[in-house]
Amino acid sequence: MAARSSYLALIAGTAALYGLVLSANFIYEDPNWMAAAEGVVSWTMPSRALATWTHQIVPLTPEAQHTVNLSLHLVNGLLLYAVLMLVVPAVAIWAMGVFLLHPLSVSAVSYAAARSDLLLTTGVMLACWCALGAPRWFRWAGMLAGIAIAALSKEIGVIAIPLVALTAWMWRRESPVFVAAGTATVMLV
Repeated sequence: MAARSSYLALIAGTAALYGLVLSANFIYEDPNWMAAAEGVVSWTMPSRALATWTHQIVPLTPEAQHTVNLSLHLVNGLLLYAVLMLVVPAVAIWAMGVFLLHPLSVSAVSYAAARSDLLLTTGVMLACWCALGAPRWFRWAGMLAGIAIAALSKEIGVIAIPLVALTAWMWRRESPVFVAAGTATVMLV
């Protein structure tokens, strides 16, 4: 129960702290991304298709775009907590707090063009969390969905494939499927 109240307090604190960003205007490359989302400019890369699509389905106002980024940041904090509870539970809540409240995270929330970074993190963390759980069909589906989210969010998202396999190999040695996938990944790297 203490852990639940701790991570709920971290979520609420992060939402309150980063909520100040919701009223900020677009900065740096944000106007270019919004123009691409409106179809005015077609300079976006295919590897950032998911980020561009999310800009298109959300109203192109700073408040709406920042709200989506803040929501993704909070989801990423929860996914980090979930992954760490499976591998090193003693530091899970501490790591979640550092991840959510670190000053360097402000740019990902306040910079609408940084949505691809947030989506990449969501995909990798989702895939790792699914890979670490008991092997069931929905875990496999979640792992594949996470890898797809990462790969469609940013060019470097393809790193999710060896990263997930390596994570499973290091932490789930009892599963022969994961051992084979992890060993093959380590040999390729």
